[in-house]
Order: sequence, then structure tokens, then C-alpha cells
Amino acid sequence: MLVAKYDRQGLLLWARQAGGTSDELGSDLAVDAAGNLYLSALFTGTTRFGTTTASSAGGMDGVVAKYSPQGAVEWVRSGGGSGADALGDVALDAAGNVYVLGYFSTTATFTTATLTSTGGYDLVVASYTPQGQVRWVQQAGGPADESGIYLGLSASGDVFVFASSAGTASFGPVAVATASGGEGIIARLSSSVLSAQPARFQMLSFSPNPATTTLSLPSLPAGTPVQLLDALGRVVRQTTVSAAAQVSVRGLAPGLYTLHATDARGQQYSGRVAVE
Repeated sequence: MLVAKYDRQGLLLWARQAGGTSDELGSDLAVDAAGNLYLSALFTGTTRFGTTTASSAGGMDGVVAKYSPQGAVEWVRSGGGSGADALGDVALDAAGNVYVLGYFSTTATFTTATLTSTGGYDLVVASYTPQGQVRWVQQAGGPADESGIYLGLSASGDVFVFASSAGTASFGPVAVATASGGEGIIARLSSSVLSAQPARFQMLSFSPNPATTTLSLPSLPAGTPVQLLDALGRVVRQTTVSAAAQVSVRGLAPGLYTLHATDARGQQYSGRVAVE
């Protein structure tokens, strides 16, 4: 990767190289009022930004790096897991906080937050302070693939995301159904809600799996809303956890389903269940 800065007359002020023995690709950048530069990129293997080294967790990973106005690397934050992961669009708010949009598969760690995909690729939005600390990480997705395309901020700090989805995807408490061939989605994420409660899916324990009549969900209280989605991402059943901590799967066609649940605190849970 190459980052270069020119003055207003087109004269080169500085150029910085980043890379390793594998492939690297710059995705996007943003510059704050003080001239600090924030770069997002994709990489595999091990790559160096100045004297700082980043190593991928498996396949392709995403990375965010901050450069001073003079071209010095101030911090580097990578994110990903064993699958293919990416960070792309970058935006800055008035306070200098960084927002980056991307996608991930399987399980991926973004500095201190570990996320598990609810199906194929899930969308991820992460925010960092100007010093590189994670403010929050948010994911959205379903059984099919989702990916982020564009990210923007309002004057009040709300985050707007333009994304694509091929099925049913959950954006927080909101479920959106799209055509299996893929459609565009615009979502608004409230900065006040996200900073106070960084919601992300947790893996849900239930039994038996495979199931024939009922599922037992001992970790969820009675009345918790539950959705069951088929392999195409369609919601085929909406119900609640019974007083016996169970959910019925009677009448569902045999196959693989995704179970989504949201408890009273807004924490989201997901798991895959086979129905026989």
C-alpha cells in the first residue's frame, strides 16, 4: 500500500509504504481538521505500518491505521478471524472519532469485541476514538450474505449505512426481508443508543439439536421474542419462549434454520438448529 500527501501546488510532501510478503490493498481514507489521516485497508499474513506490525487471524482481514499530518504512524487496529473479513468505508465525526464499515464471516475479533456471524457474511460497523480505543462494534445480518457499501454521518452523530443483503437480516431489533438475489438497504444507527448499549449477537445454547417437536432454551426467560428463519432467510415462525423455557418447531419442514432472539435488555442471540 502507498499513502502520499501533496501540497496545494501538487508538490509531494511525504510518501509512506505499508505491506508484507502477501497482498495488501488500501480501501478508503479520511482526514480530520488537524490533518490526521485515517486509512482502512485489507491484508493477509503479516504487514507493517512503519514500525507497527499487524497479523491476520486467518484469511483476509481488515485494518485501520492513523497517520499524523507529518506521516508518522500513530496506531494500527486490525480486525478479522479465520474467514474472509474486510474494512472499507471510513468517516469521522466532529470530535475526531473514527467510523469504519465492513463485513466478516464465521467468528471475528475487532480489537476487544468478538462477533459471530449469523449465517454467511455479516455487516460490521466499528467506531474508534482518535486515540485508537474501541467505542463500540455493531453487527447486522442473517442466514445469507450482507456487506457494507457506504457509511455517512449526520451533524448530530447518527450513523447512516448503505448495505446489501440477500435474504432476511436483523439490524438491531429491526428485521428486513430482501430478495434472494440481493437488494440495497439504508439503515440509521443512533449514536446515543450505540454508545450506551453496543448490541451484538451472542451464541445461544439450546437442545436438542436436531429437534423434532420442541427446543429447550434454558438461558432465556419466558416471553422472550423468537424468530425462526429458513435457509433463504425468510421468517417462517415468530413466537415467544414458553413458561417451560421451550419453543415449538412442530409443523416446520425438515431442514436447517436460524433462530434469533432478543431479551428484555436488548441483547441479541442467534443459533443454528436442524429440524427433523
